[in-house]
Amino acid sequence: MKLFLSILSLFIFYTVDAQVNQTDEQGRKQGYWEKKYSNGNVQYKGTFIDDLPTGEFLHYDYRLNLIARVNHISGDSATAKIYHTNGKVSGEGTYINQEKEGTWKFFDNRGKLSAVENFHQGVRNGQSETFYLSGQVSRRTTYIQGIENGTRTDYYDSGKKSFEGNVVDGVFDGLVVYFHSNGKKRFEGHYRNAVRDGRWIVYDENGLPQKRLDYNLGVLPPEQRPKFNSDSTDTSDSY
Repeated sequence: MKLFLSILSLFIFYTVDAQVNQTDEQGRKQGYWEKKYSNGNVQYKGTFIDDLPTGEFLHYDYRLNLIARVNHISGDSATAKIYHTNGKVSGEGTYINQEKEGTWKFFDNRGKLSAVENFHQGVRNGQSETFYLSGQVSRRTTYIQGIENGTRTDYYDSGKKSFEGNVVDGVFDGLVVYFHSNGKKRFEGHYRNAVRDGRWIVYDENGLPQKRLDYNLGVLPPEQRPKFNSDSTDTSDSY
């Protein structure tokens, strides 16, 4: 009887194993597939029809931690959830042709929303937002084909603006304004291709002008340059 059960177990094992990782006469993947790492742990598992993944695929790291759950909707599109090693979702969104597309949400390892970004063909394109732990937006900006362009706005955790400025091809260019936490201007001026240029104004916490600085492509005139005491590390007069 024991011999019969052993033979039966082996038969079942090899029958099931023979149904995994099959290809048809054209060499196309068909049915249930598993790919494994060199240590024998599963790298991914899921089902193919005519060489195309279909339905849910599970992806694991080398230590068998689940890193992605991908639901293939059609031959070229899929929805996905990506995971931290602690099991919390780190990102979720859509792939088209294996590239991020549309709106993606990202989370920290506690499950808190950290960013919402838009993609086209795998690169950031459109509005991008990052968040404080409280859920308040910390930065709102725009990307065009993977490069930051447009108005960048930063916020205090209170929701008040801390900064607003123009970005061109990834660098500051044009007017920028910094704010005190009470909403009053802190200082403002212009950048020219990432370099301070022209009149900059420094304000106190009541929004009243306290100092004017005249930059010429990043350089202040001698009379406006901060004077440092060689025995001091205080740079509070530098802007």
